Amino acid sequence: MDGIDYHETFSPVAKLTTVRVLLSLAAAKGWCLQQLDVNNAFLHGDLHEEVYMQLPQGYHGKGGNMVCHLNKSLYGLKQASRCWFAKFSKALLDAGFSQSKADYSLFYRHKEEARSPKGLYLSQRKYALDILKDSDLIGARPTFFPMEQNLKLNNEDGELLHNPETYRRLVGHLIYLTITRLDIVHTVHILSQFMQSPRTTHKDDADRLLHYLKGTPGQGILLSSSNNFQLMTTSFKQRE
Repeated sequence: MDGIDYHETFSPVAKLTTVRVLLSLAAAKGWCLQQLDVNNAFLHGDLHEEVYMQLPQGYHGKGGNMVCHLNKSLYGLKQASRCWFAKFSKALLDAGFSQSKADYSLFYRHKEEARSPKGLYLSQRKYALDILKDSDLIGARPTFFPMEQNLKLNNEDGELLHNPETYRRLVGHLIYLTITRLDIVHTVHILSQFMQSPRTTHKDDADRLLHYLKGTPGQGILLSSSNNFQLMTTSFKQRE
C-alpha cells in the first residue's frame, strides 16, 4: 500500500546521451573501458519500510499464522529498484565519487587514467543479425539502400496488417539499432510514424530495410582518437 509498504519507487537509468558522450571521450582520450554486472542486485538493497510477506511455498514453520518480516528488499517489491540504487549510490559516494546533477546515473572522480590512443568502433552486428533471424530474413538478398528514393508512405495504401504487434516489435528493435546505425535513422523515423495502424506497404518497406541490414550488419560508428576534443552541435530546418 502506498505510504505504508512503500513511499518512493523511482530509480534512474543512464541516459543514452551520457553513454554516447562517455564513449566519445574514451575514444578521444584513450581511456580503458570496463563493465560489470551485479548478480541479484535488487536483493542487496536496504529496506526501510516495515514489510511482511507470506511464508514461501513448501516451507512449514511452527504455528499456522506465521509470516516473514523482511530485512532486505526482494524482487517484486515496488521500491526494490530504488533501494538498490540508493545502496549502490551510497557506496560510490563513500568511495569518493561525485554524482552528476544532469544524470543521476553518472558518477565521476577527478582522476584520469590515459592509455595508448586508439579509435573506438561501435557496432551492433549481433543485434542486427538477431533481428534478421527473428524476421526469417537471415538469408535475404542484400540491397544497397535502406529505402526507395522519394518514398512517401501514408495511412491509406495497402491493407491493414492482421498482426500489427509484429510490425511494432520490429520497428522497436530497429529504433534501438539506430544507436550505432545513423544510416538508417531517417528510414526508421518514417516507419515509426505508422505504429498505430500499420499496413502491408509499411511492412514491405520495413522488410526492405532488413535486406539493407543483411548487406551491412557490422556497420557502425567510428570514434576516432584525438587530443583535440571539441563539442559540436548541428540543427536542421525543414524547407517550406
